[in-house]
Amino acid sequence: MLNHEPLRLADGEYRFACLVWDNEPLPSGQLVALAAEGLGWKKKHDLHRFKKAL
Repeated sequence: MLNHEPLRLADGEYRFACLVWDNEPLPSGQLVALAAEGLGWKKKHDLHRFKKAL
């Protein structure tokens, strides 16, 4: 059975999703650079955030 509740995103997750949607398609290296520039993320934390988003 499917869950039909609306998806709830934290502010950071929403900003990351917008970054992806606004710039897709793009390779992961470019996404890391955009996340660092636009969200202030550091590369060592990006992998964790990417895995959580997927």
